[in-house]
Amino acid sequence: MKSAFPEVTTLARRFMLGVIPISLAGIALLGVSAFYYTKLHITISVKKEMDAFSKGAASSVSAFFKQRKNDIETLSETSLLADYYNNVDYGLTEEAGQYRREIEKYFQNFSERAGVYNRVFFADSGGRPICGVENSKSMPAGRYSGAVGIVRQLSAGKTGKILMSPVSIDPLHGPTITYARPVFDELKKLRGAIVLEASLRPLQYVLASLRVGYNGKAYITNSADVPVLAWKDVYEAGPVSPADFITRESIPDTELRITLSAPMSDFHAPLMSISKVTLFLVVFCGFLVWIFIYLTIKGLTRPIRKLVQATQSLAAGRKFERVDISGRDEIGVLADSFNTMGVQLMERTMDLESRIKELLVLQRMSAAVIENLEEEHICR
Repeated sequence: MKSAFPEVTTLARRFMLGVIPISLAGIALLGVSAFYYTKLHITISVKKEMDAFSKGAASSVSAFFKQRKNDIETLSETSLLADYYNNVDYGLTEEAGQYRREIEKYFQNFSERAGVYNRVFFADSGGRPICGVENSKSMPAGRYSGAVGIVRQLSAGKTGKILMSPVSIDPLHGPTITYARPVFDELKKLRGAIVLEASLRPLQYVLASLRVGYNGKAYITNSADVPVLAWKDVYEAGPVSPADFITRESIPDTELRITLSAPMSDFHAPLMSISKVTLFLVVFCGFLVWIFIYLTIKGLTRPIRKLVQATQSLAAGRKFERVDISGRDEIGVLADSFNTMGVQLMERTMDLESRIKELLVLQRMSAAVIENLEEEHICR
């Protein structure tokens, strides 16, 4: 009778269904983790770069403003001013005019050396410009009308502190900032003010070099975080997304701050390239792992399949055939044990068959003897 064996799921299939999905999931998780780690690394690097840029820019801008204060201190210390208003007090008009021209020449030389001043002039206590230069040339009378307000502010303060105006846009010279310092005589009487109107073009060049990314922005803001100076004259800050990069750094000795911003969209292109490469590597590595696991499992289960086939053949009553499996692992030991068992089983089977044959021969001989005895008994 032929033996029937139940249909079973192969061991290789069970291994692959259990190992391959977990391995592929691990590779996918590793790829996603690598992508987000790279994204985080890029974000941190950009943030550090922007912080370093903003600190360097704040230092440069602070040095620019400090130099303007040093310049106005230097101008206010010249003895030509005292000589001028002393001659005015004594009614020496001609001598006062001579000193006025000397002061203007002094301002002109100073302005040419500095190279950043639109206007440098001296105004009397009533706010009337006495002498000055504009673009390193003699400033026409009545060209500057803001001196009255500046002198009034200095007079109200009654101190020798330097007045620094907010950043403004001059129609002729672009973005400017004005410094003013009061001039007192020996009796601490206000005699006028030195006024410097500095161009902020050099700072615009600094801001232009600080832009991060394709659409990055660099500008100077006031204490209310309102932009007062950017890399170009016409500028709108626009809304800033929470996802964008932004950093702020205070400018020492001022109420201003350097602000750098860069939209996250500027970095989407490299991140998309990284994500595509990551996806390709995940798929490629997953395929290689799948092939490796498949071949490995097939190699491990091939000897087991041979043992299963040999066992089923032996159980079906067919002739025993040795299983040729080389190896010193557990499967090799199992194959050797199976071959030994099969040989012993075949030897016992052959021994039983031999005994059965002997018994059959003896049975036939006994039957022949009994038959002869019965014939002899009948004949008697």
